[in-house]
Amino acid sequence: MMQFLRPTLVVIGLAFLASCASDEPVTTSDMWARPTAPDATNAAFYGTITNNSDQDITLEAGYSKVCDEIEIHNSTLEDEIISMGPADPAETQLSPGESMDLEPMGLHVMCLGVTEPLVEGSTITLELTFDETGALVTDVAIEQR
Repeated sequence: MMQFLRPTLVVIGLAFLASCASDEPVTTSDMWARPTAPDATNAAFYGTITNNSDQDITLEAGYSKVCDEIEIHNSTLEDEIISMGPADPAETQLSPGESMDLEPMGLHVMCLGVTEPLVEGSTITLELTFDETGALVTDVAIEQR
């Protein structure tokens, strides 16, 4: 009886692990934001977004209770002047299997109207909305980098 159970348990365990592999159409990793000063009005969220689906997706919006509003922004350098503003939707599109890095001085999720300070060592919740796959809720670590 035990000889039969062991292979069965191995098969069940492997099936469980396979089901835990990324069934989610979109995943995030290493999401973070810098701590803010008590009187800060804005903040930015960074990390990596990966498209695990079989279709193109576009990051369209976000929500967090610590922000009055969220926009997807991009920073650019032109004639030695750094500027930042809303990203073109083409910049936030991911093909199947692609990843997008959100980083300082590049594409990022902008928190406009910080409603409470982002305190080092804490975690906030961020909801990201994609055109084809809906919303994804992720945790953002607040840390100095």
